[in-house]
Amino acid sequence: MSNARPTRSNYFIQAGLQIKFTFVLMMIVLLVATITFFNLYIIGDYVVKNTATIVELRDMNSFLVTVFSIVGWRIILLGVVCFLIICIIGIFYSHQFAGPSYKLEKCLKEISEGNLSFDIKLRTGDALHNVADSINILVDQFRNVIKQSRIITAELKEQSEGDFSDLKAKQEILLSKILELEEIFTGYQLSRDEVDTVELEGVEEIPSNED
Repeated sequence: MSNARPTRSNYFIQAGLQIKFTFVLMMIVLLVATITFFNLYIIGDYVVKNTATIVELRDMNSFLVTVFSIVGWRIILLGVVCFLIICIIGIFYSHQFAGPSYKLEKCLKEISEGNLSFDIKLRTGDALHNVADSINILVDQFRNVIKQSRIITAELKEQSEGDFSDLKAKQEILLSKILELEEIFTGYQLSRDEVDTVELEGVEEIPSNED
């Protein structure tokens, strides 16, 4: 069996989510660039108007020295404002992923501990709704399997404690209950070998078109 590293050929797995993320990223870059451009224009205009002679702006070194000597604090303030804008937007937007991720992780731990008494509910603006819906379906299936298993187990227990005068009839009842349990667990595979076996059986059951 080959252990080759899988390669990704489709980069739009969740197109809507990816487009939304890209759009927000572009809006952040555009917003910061616009704020920076207008502030630099105002700062440059202010520096030119408050410079005594053009000689002080004759090269880049003298220009930077002149700019920082006049409006250095404005440039620092501009950088701080842009940084805060990016941080605030990033925190609010990332919460759409961080919140659901935390809730999903917590729910998966609950499932591993045997708690199936819940449904995952995310807020309207949250991401990962598709993952939450899939887990809810999984939990619901587990609940049904366990519920049916408990019913059959209770019936088996009742039959095992009953009258054994008619042993053959009792044996038939017990066998039917065991077959019911087997049918419940038929769709579950616990190893890759079992999955391959099921897939192989499915291929063998396909009728041939040869005459």
